[in-house]
Amino acid sequence: MVETRRQNWQARKKQSHGRILAAAGRRLRTAGIDGLSVAEVMADADLTHGGFYAHFDNKKDMVAEGFAYAASEAREMWFERLDDVRGGESLKWLAGRYLRPRHRDHPEDGCPFAALGMDISRGDAALRDVFDTALKDTVTQVAAKLDDLPAEEARSQAIIFMSLCVGALNLARAVSDAEFSEDILRTVRQFASALPDNTRKKEG
Repeated sequence: MVETRRQNWQARKKQSHGRILAAAGRRLRTAGIDGLSVAEVMADADLTHGGFYAHFDNKKDMVAEGFAYAASEAREMWFERLDDVRGGESLKWLAGRYLRPRHRDHPEDGCPFAALGMDISRGDAALRDVFDTALKDTVTQVAAKLDDLPAEEARSQAIIFMSLCVGALNLARAVSDAEFSEDILRTVRQFASALPDNTRKKEG
């Protein structure tokens, strides 16, 4: 009986922890690190503020875990139902999903690299390590789609692709001219979709 209660408590704590991370991920992508409120995150997770310390030692720990959770969640959604799509065709799908108005307009559900890159570049080394790991994982997953290329070239193309996508999304969000914002998304989406061919043209 005691063991059953302990297991039930651990299961509830794990479930609550997941809700906190999901809420922290959304808040981070909209408010940034400095704008993140522990009280708001706990309220979003439908938990009491006082329960925070049963899960984290401090806000910094929650930010690190929340970012990692958001990166994993966003990557899973980005690659959803693309298991059988390979090579350049995969870049068309990925660019189309990433560089679209809905992603620009709803950062709370989107890429944390675009939403938090500048915040984290000014952060401490531990948080930057979390960012590094998440970004490398994403680059590796993009590169794995380019299995028609040598491994080193596939990784280089994946880094270029990620840089184009993240940079274009940030620019599209920052400009005040709506038509210009659409131009940025459309132009970079078209270029990124045919990235290996475009790179070879420039090299030639």
